[in-house]
Formats: sequence, C-alpha cells, structure tokens
Amino acid sequence: MAPRTHAAPAKKRRVIQLNKEAFKTVEDNASGIAEALLKGTREGKVMSTKLLVELAEGNVEVEDGVTTGPLRSRALRLAAEPQY
Repeated sequence: MAPRTHAAPAKKRRVIQLNKEAFKTVEDNASGIAEALLKGTREGKVMSTKLLVELAEGNVEVEDGVTTGPLRSRALRLAAEPQY
C-alpha cells in the first residue's frame, strides 16, 4: 500500500472552503433561485417543481462538507429522471 501524501488534507480543506463559499452564494441569491425555480415550475419543468417542493418541505438538509456526497448523488438521481 502506498504511503498517504499531504495532498488529501489540503484537498479536503479546499473542498470545505469551496462549500462555505457556495453556501454563502446560495444564501445571498436565495430569492433569485426561488424565483427561477418558480418560473421553471410555471413553464412545466419537472426538475424545478421537484426542487422547489423539496426546499419548501425542508427535506434538503445542509450541513458541513461531509454531507455533500449524499446531496450530490440525490441531485444526480433527480437529474437522471425523465422530463415529461
């Protein structure tokens, strides 16, 4: 087994910093995001409707960088669903 380098902790710090900045950006633009989802819902876009309902119901849990994997996989799963 190869010895672990110092790249992994540095990468983790960058991911945590990136997550903090992303969440800050989302908070700063929350009303615009909600309006865009609502507009997509009115246009009949299923993905926008699902995301808007998930947000309204509070099913999306945002914590630290540890939970980004499950959130990302859920987003990918939703994106893979067919649009009607």
